Amino acid sequence: MSKITILFVESRGEWHRIWGEILKDESRALFHASSIDEAEELFLEHPEIDIIAMSACISGHEPDTIQLVQKMRQSFKGPMIAMSSILVHRKTLCEAGCNLESEKLVLPDLVLKIIAQMAMQ
Repeated sequence: MSKITILFVESRGEWHRIWGEILKDESRALFHASSIDEAEELFLEHPEIDIIAMSACISGHEPDTIQLVQKMRQSFKGPMIAMSSILVHRKTLCEAGCNLESEKLVLPDLVLKIIAQMAMQ
């Protein structure tokens, strides 16, 4: 199996650090975007991305990544995780195109489950 590539879209750097420490492995490439523009740029530069974890709110307290999810979903067929501590925000991103949801604290567990499922295919 080739290297698993994961894109994390989250404005708070401490989450990137936490997830990076937990998920760091030679078999994985981790990309971190702190803005919508940076996420779109990384997505376009790395067509090999296998998993996307998308925060609902990047620059405020209301979901602002809906259009980005919709745009990515036009070509991205892999797992896309809606992340938020607020259930309604996760549901909003799932309606936009995410097919999984998670609170940020348990995101690494979900990512590891997805990776294990990918390895079995």
